[in-house]
Amino acid sequence: MNRTYIPYQSNEKAFLIRKIRANFNALSINEHPHRHEFTEFMYIKSGTGKHEVDGVEYNLGKNTIYIISKGQVHNFLLAKNIEGILIRFQDSILPAVESQNEGFYHNLLFNLNRHNELLLKKEDLSLVELLLARMLKEYTNQSTKILDLSLIQHLLYPLIILMNRYIETKLDVQDYQQD
Repeated sequence: MNRTYIPYQSNEKAFLIRKIRANFNALSINEHPHRHEFTEFMYIKSGTGKHEVDGVEYNLGKNTIYIISKGQVHNFLLAKNIEGILIRFQDSILPAVESQNEGFYHNLLFNLNRHNELLLKKEDLSLVELLLARMLKEYTNQSTKILDLSLIQHLLYPLIILMNRYIETKLDVQDYQQD
């Protein structure tokens, strides 16, 4: 389906959400190391697999969000019985820097750049899954040819904030251990 976008959203590269294929290896999906020009979050609900970010290999595990920041080199190696969601977005989906909360979400994304995996707490799983399910539904079920990302944007923001709370907790623990 060819879609056009509301005026402030210039093209489909601004946002993408889809389910992750359940089983594959790098050869079957023709995967090679590639540099990302967007931010990508992978939520793995269940299953196992492997991927690399900047040459560091990560074992994919359940209830974990993996972060690939803009500019990082990524390589998906393997997935077995994966159930999960992949989100890709450009900075243009974030509020303009001239907005009232100037740079707030850009700063949060900057903080995420130093982390590549966040194991979610049990009490946060339902919220994360609700946000992702609603984003996916909104993205795939729009019956018009004009794709309006407004609601998707506002569902993405609490996810980014929650992820940053995990990072702040990690940093507090690391600072304490270092002291």
